Amino acid sequence: MTKKAFLVDIDRCIGCFACEIACKDENDLAPGIRHVKVNSIDVSEFNRIYAPIFALDQRGIERCTLCPQLQAEGRSPACVHNCLTNALHFGDEAEMSKKASGMPGEKMSTDYGKAVVIYVSSKSPRGIIIPS
Repeated sequence: MTKKAFLVDIDRCIGCFACEIACKDENDLAPGIRHVKVNSIDVSEFNRIYAPIFALDQRGIERCTLCPQLQAEGRSPACVHNCLTNALHFGDEAEMSKKASGMPGEKMSTDYGKAVVIYVSSKSPRGIIIPS
């Protein structure tokens, strides 16, 4: 089976939380449980960026499942399908890597075993894309 990847275009994310809401709804998650969380990062006094963080390194019910029920129907995970600004993309790792390479800005990739997350941003200095 081909490894899957999320591609996150930080420049397009506006922090609307549609991805969080869609995930919670699709997966019927209990309060406090999130498979994706939108982090707000203050880059400067007048510059804030948003970064969806996927719970791919968690265990049990708190771990992102990649919405296999939707993939079985040929659809993207709920978070990607419901992203209002097209900041989120999902597909085979090679396809997402190729797409990222054609985008301007810094690239940062993390392999979680089950899936890869690739962040791209032209307005975020390295190290601030994914808060520790």
